[in-house]
Amino acid sequence: MIRNRIRRRLRAIMTDLSFSESLLPSGDYLIRVQPAASQATFTELKDWTQSMLDDLKARS
Repeated sequence: MIRNRIRRRLRAIMTDLSFSESLLPSGDYLIRVQPAASQATFTELKDWTQSMLDDLKARS
């Protein structure tokens, strides 16, 4: 199922980013994805997620 594949990819991305950079305080995160995410590669999802986290960090 497409939704589960995206969920697994995002979980892996968030795990990787939280260990590779100390930019994420521990906690729960809710990420909303658009239908276009079903066509995205893992690398594209990771880049989008990194960009989103960079934006959040800049706001705080």
